[in-house]
Amino acid sequence: MKKLLLALVLVGLVAIPVALAAQCVQSSELAKDTLQARYAFADYRAEKISLGMEAAINYIDDAGNDTSTLEDLMSKFTDERDSLKTAADDNDKSTFDTTISDMKDTVKDFKNEIKDMDLDDSMIDDIKGKINETADTNQQELDSKLEGAYVNGKAFMLGKFEAALCVAENAIDKLSGRDVNVTEAENQFVQIKEKELTLTSDFQAMVNSCADVPFGSCDTDEKATYETAIQDLTQDYKDLKDVLKTSREDKNAENQGNDEGANENASDTNETEEGE
Repeated sequence: MKKLLLALVLVGLVAIPVALAAQCVQSSELAKDTLQARYAFADYRAEKISLGMEAAINYIDDAGNDTSTLEDLMSKFTDERDSLKTAADDNDKSTFDTTISDMKDTVKDFKNEIKDMDLDDSMIDDIKGKINETADTNQQELDSKLEGAYVNGKAFMLGKFEAALCVAENAIDKLSGRDVNVTEAENQFVQIKEKELTLTSDFQAMVNSCADVPFGSCDTDEKATYETAIQDLTQDYKDLKDVLKTSREDKNAENQGNDEGANENASDTNETEEGE
């Protein structure tokens, strides 16, 4: 899912210069929606990690080992989760990305601390078992977070698509006003709009198909259909952007050719007059 979100961010249709761009959703708002979508998935993963950390600490502590460093690392991870939410709410991408990196480092330090304890293999296996048990016990809460992340992600994608459609429509109108043939672009625009309308139903079908299994491990045809629809729409937008670019370049080349022809005619006229 993360790759899909990143692909949508890179679609780039918002870069098309249009006269009515101010009427479309601004890039700053899209950037904020992007961080919120990323945060929803990051928070799901962070919750799962936090539960695992707690389970590992409890087991190691019950076995009579010092867990003070592990507890400090878990506390640090909790603080980083809070910082991540603040960064997302403040639309601070730089801090958000830095915090994600810090959280990964903290998890790595936590795992290394357990390795440095030189626990025997049976204890390591028991710790893994406890972590899995904790995840199973809290599966409903985790599924709720993950499903919420997908809902948030769907809203972000639809918002991104709508903004791209707005900019594309403005670009088509502007080119049409310059007597550019925009038939191909208009046809693609209509097809994209029709596909977009089915996205919500595809999403609901995916959710319904995953109702009886943990959402995180759901692997249904409906889920594959939804994710394929996202990929197809992303490519369609890229193709539409290319069509608009080509139409604009062709018109500019045509205008340049007309200007050069006019200049040649003017030059011929001047030479004729001078000869007379």
